[in-house]
Amino acid sequence: MSALANRPFVKMNGIGNEIVVVDLRSGAPATYTPEQICAVIAMTCEKPSESERPISHWSQREIADEAIRRGLVSNISQRSVGRFLKKRPTLNRTAFVTG
Repeated sequence: MSALANRPFVKMNGIGNEIVVVDLRSGAPATYTPEQICAVIAMTCEKPSESERPISHWSQREIADEAIRRGLVSNISQRSVGRFLKKRPTLNRTAFVTG
């Protein structure tokens, strides 16, 4: 998705004045629901052996395969799994208050 997809844009009217037009362009609809994403992430907290996988640690490919096998999603790539698991900054209220 473009970095500019959710930003307003400026148009010029016929006499040279700028008009700010808010047009939130959402792009394509989401492929996965928040519930599906949470289910995939929760699954990764389990040991692979509990899913009868002969591995000691989850790989993105194994997570994708297992999510499809369990019916959490109909189709998913290992890259999508990587995006789900990518560490994102969150607001740590304790650090925010205490500095």
